[in-house]
Amino acid sequence: MDTLKGDSPAKLNRYVINYDFPSFEYDQLRESSTEDPEEIKENYLQLPDSLPGRVRNLASQIIEDEDNRYDKAKAVESYFSSNGFEYSTTDVPVPDENEDYVNQFLFESQIGYCDNFSTSMVVMLRSEGIPARWVKGFTGGERIDATESPYTDGLQNKYEITSGNAHSWVEVYFPDVGWVPFEPTKGFTNNADFYTDIETDDSDSAASGSDTETPEDNMGNPQQMEDQEAASDSESVNINSEQSYVWVYVLAVFLLLALLVLYVTRYKWISAFLIRRYRKREDEETYEKAYQYLLKVLDHKGFKRKPEQTLRDYAFVVDRHFQSNDMRRLTNNYERVLYRNESRRSHWPKVTELWENLIKKALS
Repeated sequence: MDTLKGDSPAKLNRYVINYDFPSFEYDQLRESSTEDPEEIKENYLQLPDSLPGRVRNLASQIIEDEDNRYDKAKAVESYFSSNGFEYSTTDVPVPDENEDYVNQFLFESQIGYCDNFSTSMVVMLRSEGIPARWVKGFTGGERIDATESPYTDGLQNKYEITSGNAHSWVEVYFPDVGWVPFEPTKGFTNNADFYTDIETDDSDSAASGSDTETPEDNMGNPQQMEDQEAASDSESVNINSEQSYVWVYVLAVFLLLALLVLYVTRYKWISAFLIRRYRKREDEETYEKAYQYLLKVLDHKGFKRKPEQTLRDYAFVVDRHFQSNDMRRLTNNYERVLYRNESRRSHWPKVTELWENLIKKALS
């Protein structure tokens, strides 16, 4: 690559690259036309004549309840996460010489790595007349260092990308949008940003900007819980002190150690409890409690929310650290519940998954 100033070669001492995460609006994808250009249909609907009929039948069953291209693609993408498929890069079964690669993975082994998952999704989508392509590249790598940036405020992260980060995924064509990425591989997250367009006004801005306090609610205050336990334990020690000073000393040491362990690990065991609890509840009050608890966990792990930051700005900072878009997607749903009083129960399984992923990432 050459750098030119006018028509002459030029040398740059420094440069800054700004990257925008891919961002797609749900309604635009759902309402997109299905009239694909001839070139797209010619190149991205190709399938071998020998494709087994049961692969086509499975694809048809998966999408039969959906009425638009986006939800059909999401249905196929989600199929692998709840039907017994396993991700593995070792001891992956290989098809026989005359056995179809996708057919073998879908119906026999159900074990494989990204190539198995992504290829199967592309084939099933194409069998339903949805243009799709197989994409090979790399995931974001591992963050190995962070230093002060000389060009921007804050830290500059350093990532290491190796052959172990090689990955494949799927892109689906939408005539009104272009190519949109999907992630069928179990255990991986789509880094593209999918959002619902929310009209903003002064009242919403004020509400978002003023939401800097984390309200105490029925989720419980870990410090308060421990103080109550300490008080209860103290009463027990006073009663037993009349019987045996030795046992009192042993019991006191044991309780102090137990409390210390509980305090140090409080976010892990509280989170494990809440994850199991919230999976079974689908109401807006629970949604708000879960989001507020996530803010506490992030704050505890060093993600301090500045007083002037809106939830959306804060979500962007969190996502930039984790190289994902989970926090922005979760925040978008949270704002619709909090400020618009919209029911999001139909989104609960996906929202719960986003919340769990963020809790686990923060505590890892």
